[in-house]
Amino acid sequence: KAQMSSALTFKAQGAAILVNGERKVLLKDRQEAETLLGWLKSVYPVDPSDRLEFKENVEIADVFVELGETMDFEAAKKMVLLGANKIVEYTVKDGDTLWDIARAVNIDQDQIEFTNPGLDPENLRIDQVLYLSREAPLITVVATREVTVDEKIPFAVNVKYDDSLLLGKKIIISEGVPGERTVTYRITRENGLEIGREVLNQIVRSEPKTEEVVKGAITMVASRGSPVRLAW
Repeated sequence: KAQMSSALTFKAQGAAILVNGERKVLLKDRQEAETLLGWLKSVYPVDPSDRLEFKENVEIADVFVELGETMDFEAAKKMVLLGANKIVEYTVKDGDTLWDIARAVNIDQDQIEFTNPGLDPENLRIDQVLYLSREAPLITVVATREVTVDEKIPFAVNVKYDDSLLLGKKIIISEGVPGERTVTYRITRENGLEIGREVLNQIVRSEPKTEEVVKGAITMVASRGSPVRLAW
């Protein structure tokens, strides 16, 4: 009875978030764990057509935990965003740029953007607090979507050299015209950053027209007599 009383007093039902089979985050119940994972999928910018999933194998397991062992929800949010490293807060000072901060703490600039969703690298504010961590986020949110866009096809330039024209002289015989195509891409982003763009289909509406150019090949060199013409 004493042992049972002790277990009831110091143990409680909780929920563990498992990442690739490893227990990473302990929360008070399954509902809170599901809320956390749902929140994580909403952190990064998404399109209504995005298909969201986790890159890692993420599971929720019901476990018994000791009182005080579970994490506060806000701390758990930082944990999944910043990894297991110690979280360091940095306060932006006058004149700081994200590049300067990244170099000073020896962290990739992309990593700082990963761990600070919604950060505008070009518009840091004085006294703005940044979270710095040298580990990748604990869980990676992968967003994929298909998008169809109209694009220009760059035209080629065919250059011929004429030894009757001075070097630097350029004559466009016929102007190039870009082609047009409709392309369907599968775009993949991890934690808000695009990492891949696969062409699924393309329809060429019009072929590009090559630009024909003639360039000079003569250099005039000063001499004691008359100028000398050098052809290249």
